Amino acid sequence: MRPVRKRIAIRWALAAAAAAAVLALGRLVPPLEFRPLYAGKACRILDRNGELLRVIGRERGFYVPLPEIPPHLVAATLCAEDRRFLWHCGIDPLALGRAALQNLRAGRTVSGASTLTMQLARIILGPRPRGAAAKSQELLLALYLEWRLPKGRILEYYLNNAPYGETVRGCQTAALEYFNADAEGLDPGQAALLAVLPRNPRIYHPRRHRDRVEQARLRLLRRMRADGTIDVFQLERAVAAPQVLSAAPWCYRAPHFCDWLLSRDPAGGGDLRTTVDARLTADLERLLRAYVRKLSGQGISNAAAVVLDNRDLAVLAMVGSADYFDPLISGQCNGATALRQPGSALKPFTYGLALEQGFPASYLLPDLDAVEGTAAEKYLPRNYDERQHGPVRLRTALGCSHNVPAVRMLERLGVSALLDRLRIAGFASLSRPPGHYGPGLTLGNGEVTLLELARAYAALAHGGTVRGERAVLARAPGDSQRVFSPQVAFILTQIMADRSARAPAFGECSPVDLPFPCAAKTGTTKDYRDNWTAGYTADYTVGVWVGNFDGAPMHGVSGISGAGPLFRDVMLALHRDRRPPAFDRPAGIVTAAVCPLSGDAVSPHCPAAMTEYFLAGSEPAAVCAFHGAGTAIRLPPVYRDWSAGRGGGAFGTSRGGGLHVAFPVQDDVFRIDPGLPRADQAIRLRAAVPAGCRALRWVVDGRPLADGGAARWRLEPGPHTVYVTALRQGRELRSPPVRFRVQS
Repeated sequence: MRPVRKRIAIRWALAAAAAAAVLALGRLVPPLEFRPLYAGKACRILDRNGELLRVIGRERGFYVPLPEIPPHLVAATLCAEDRRFLWHCGIDPLALGRAALQNLRAGRTVSGASTLTMQLARIILGPRPRGAAAKSQELLLALYLEWRLPKGRILEYYLNNAPYGETVRGCQTAALEYFNADAEGLDPGQAALLAVLPRNPRIYHPRRHRDRVEQARLRLLRRMRADGTIDVFQLERAVAAPQVLSAAPWCYRAPHFCDWLLSRDPAGGGDLRTTVDARLTADLERLLRAYVRKLSGQGISNAAAVVLDNRDLAVLAMVGSADYFDPLISGQCNGATALRQPGSALKPFTYGLALEQGFPASYLLPDLDAVEGTAAEKYLPRNYDERQHGPVRLRTALGCSHNVPAVRMLERLGVSALLDRLRIAGFASLSRPPGHYGPGLTLGNGEVTLLELARAYAALAHGGTVRGERAVLARAPGDSQRVFSPQVAFILTQIMADRSARAPAFGECSPVDLPFPCAAKTGTTKDYRDNWTAGYTADYTVGVWVGNFDGAPMHGVSGISGAGPLFRDVMLALHRDRRPPAFDRPAGIVTAAVCPLSGDAVSPHCPAAMTEYFLAGSEPAAVCAFHGAGTAIRLPPVYRDWSAGRGGGAFGTSRGGGLHVAFPVQDDVFRIDPGLPRADQAIRLRAAVPAGCRALRWVVDGRPLADGGAARWRLEPGPHTVYVTALRQGRELRSPPVRFRVQS
């Protein structure tokens, strides 16, 4: 026992002498200024399930309580930095004596004999010029820390503030930086690697000097085995296991979402729990990469997708490009927030206004070439298929995305009315006056973002109310604004979910036809520069864009063939485990049977009927006249309405004067609808007959058709000529011929 007591007495004597020397020297230095510790001030961006997405301010570190730090990291740190930490009072006299001898022999400072407590004091004091004054301050603060704090708290402070790299502070930050793992999950081999870094973060840099760090790690592991802090099996495993550092220098998941979030909400300290789903985002990133790779031969280099939760408009996923880390495709650009023209994806909002104004989904619209605007600025819309389809129901016009009916409807409603409604729906990017856009606004000639489009479609899914999207879980949803009534939103939803409505243009099995209720609309811009598909189920809203950031056109890729298949894949991934319910039908919606050709209430003579949704009170009162019996044929009011002011036009009414053909009129164009039976596609020929005429006879293409004031003629492709003859006072009258055309 005497030798032990003697050694202890010598150590305390040396410590007392060192303390006295330090106290004497401390009078020569200015008072200490304490700086706050680095740890606990960084921000971690987490997904909705707590998975790490990104760290902001990593040089400031994280704070981890000592019980959450693995024991082998504590043991490795003490073995590497201060093996007598638990026994000294902040200053190690033996280390000081050894350092003094080494420095005298070398003639320069080769050892500082800093204890772990002195290193913590240096961190607190901050960068200062080296010298006796700086060293005395460190010694004084080390004694003060040992006097005021228990050993465990000093060790905890050190591990949370030690430099593990040039910009990496704290063991938790280092574990994330080099292994993409929490500190509590480190194994002995990883702990030993981290423990050697604080000696000199520049010399021991695990990515720049891997061999040097590995040699130091192996030496430390052997010392730990000699001290008994690890057993032989742990040593063998740690030596044999290669230390694989993370490929990226930092965790970088959901990168476009994090960039967007930080651009609108700079991060403070602590954890930020977001609404995004990291795993869903990763799935979408793989889908987009594979899809763009598959269609690269068609001039497609990029794609973007946004997924919103309809319940609270939470952003579940945002992928802004095919590959964030690929500079060749400008991968860090965010296609979800970039301004692009949406094409026909804005048409539902035009028809929503029409439904509000009393135009039901069965209303007949003219699909014929028309020139709108002033004489100085003419606008000539064309349909995607370069064809005219004659009279089409509003449901078919929206489902098939015909351009001409949408422009002509907007002529009725007014560009200002649509622009105001789009701004209510959240399209803040449409900031120019109505005259800047003109009638082409309904065809998407204004630039919007994919996020704005998805948010507006989510309003239709949510009963017609729009709210700001949520990105942070702790924040409540924003205030809502009404875009459309629940009834109007429901009818638009039913049209966009109706396969038969889009079948004439896109076929019976289009890419947006899904095995569950889903409303969708595509959009294609001029010259195929942008493809869009936006849609929703009762649970989720998805927006997809396909194109090129440099504006280069794709090779004949439309919204239905470009963005449509990708939209389908995203929707299937979202509903992999749960089939979405049907859309809720609000009160104030009624159904009625209508004639598919006229849009009026079905008559006993109509060969077919369909069920249509109407706002209560707007269901048709008139009975279909296209398939009536007898000679009295009533032209639907829509024909007279649209022909007003056009001098007869395509849907002209009977003109005064002698015997003439009232319908069709000169240069009318009709189209055979591939979605209806050919036998049912016919027009009623109507004549204006002066008083006293009898024995009317119709002649089409030189062949007599039928006798009577009206006759039913089945549509046949090609140009045709029709006239009518009659007898009056024994003399035959003949009307001027009328030329018209039928397209297949």
